[in-house]
Amino acid sequence: MSTEGLLTPDELDALMEAATGGRTGAGGGDAADVVVLPYDLASPENALAGILPALTTVQQRLLHHLATGFHELLRREVAFSTGEVHVQVCQDFASSLCAPCSTHVIGLAPLIGPGLLVFDQPLVFALVGAYFGGQGAIYSPNGRRDFTAAESRMIQRLLGLFSRALLAAWKPFLSLAFAVAATESNPHFVTALNPAEPLIVTTFETEVDGTRGAIHLALPCAMFETVRAQLIATLAREHPRHDERLAQRLRDGLQASRIEARAVLGEVGLSLRELMALRVGDVVPCDVPAEACLEIEGVPVLSGPFGVAKGWRSLRVERWLLDLAAATDPATDRGLRP
Repeated sequence: MSTEGLLTPDELDALMEAATGGRTGAGGGDAADVVVLPYDLASPENALAGILPALTTVQQRLLHHLATGFHELLRREVAFSTGEVHVQVCQDFASSLCAPCSTHVIGLAPLIGPGLLVFDQPLVFALVGAYFGGQGAIYSPNGRRDFTAAESRMIQRLLGLFSRALLAAWKPFLSLAFAVAATESNPHFVTALNPAEPLIVTTFETEVDGTRGAIHLALPCAMFETVRAQLIATLAREHPRHDERLAQRLRDGLQASRIEARAVLGEVGLSLRELMALRVGDVVPCDVPAEACLEIEGVPVLSGPFGVAKGWRSLRVERWLLDLAAATDPATDRGLRP
């Protein structure tokens, strides 16, 4: 294709000079003023954006269940605080922890892959003291090398408490099974995860008797790939809880409501001209059938022969015009169930 007539020789020279110097750009502006930022579609931050609302909801539910569990353990209120859910490389996460700390490699089936659950030593130390009365020795990092027997037993209590809280927090989204695969006192000794693995990290901090401690939950981003669509779809629907007392009140209210019942003995059709021509004393011929129709709020429901019973004009029900029996069958009744 010829370029004659498209660019002048001066414009061609200027274009070649800009291309050679690497100064070409769009919009005719100065390329030195343009800042190009990299955008990786596979970046963990971009992958986290879709499920971040679900993870934040789980975090808040877990925060509530942890506070309840610690209250049952210590018989007093324990306030927790948490930051934002964020992504951190496994090697950087391990470097941010101070050894010794109780590091557990956990599994959360059906989520694929191991995660990390970490109880730092100040938290375990403070909980042991509070469990046996509190206001004892103040934690000092100097000379701390490993967990004592009492602290190891407290860690087992914490594992049970945290697993119950975690499963309850995830219940509206997924039914998980908690399992501990390995335990280390130094996070750098954990080999179950790739050091370059991006982790979704949530930290819960608390203060017990003046000692601040933290619980860290770190799960690989790849763990949520198989359930990403399910987490996003779950946010769009509600999770109603069945309340038998409310359902019974609704049933009682409906059954006690008053309705209008009207028995139709017969019908006759007239044109508007015939209706306007009627005078007092005129007789309108009407064939009265052997059965009458009982209408409930204008809807034909029952039919049967009519007559007099105990001095009252009565209708003997012989058949249903609507299949109400199927609607009131407990096996098919879903209208009052929340």
